[in-house]
Amino acid sequence: MLYSRMIFRPLRTIHRTAEKMANLDFSERCRVESRDEIGDLARTLNFLAGMPGAALSELRAANEKLARDLEREKRLEMMRKDFIAGVSHKLKTPIMLIGSCAEGLKYGIAQGEDRREYALCWCVVRHAA
Repeated sequence: MLYSRMIFRPLRTIHRTAEKMANLDFSERCRVESRDEIGDLARTLNFLAGMPGAALSELRAANEKLARDLEREKRLEMMRKDFIAGVSHKLKTPIMLIGSCAEGLKYGIAQGEDRREYALCWCVVRHAA
């Protein structure tokens, strides 16, 4: 009975705490108050439990911040893609008109008054864009 109280119960307590630490639960502390080697072991285990617990908390906070930053970057990338697609769509028609008017002028498709209209079309489209 004496050995059970002095050795086995405290060792069971230390063992349970160590198992929780192995499962990354650093909240548990050993409540062994003896002033012998078993008590020293319990105090050392308590000290060690505090170190990774704080580090894990910081790591979790950093991971949450990283997840928020990644989500923000995804939204910015989508906005950039939407902007580029919108600009591309809006510029496609005027550029095509300018290109076809310029091509008509280059190859001499239009003569006289028609040539003037091609040039006017090119100028109007160019200034409208």
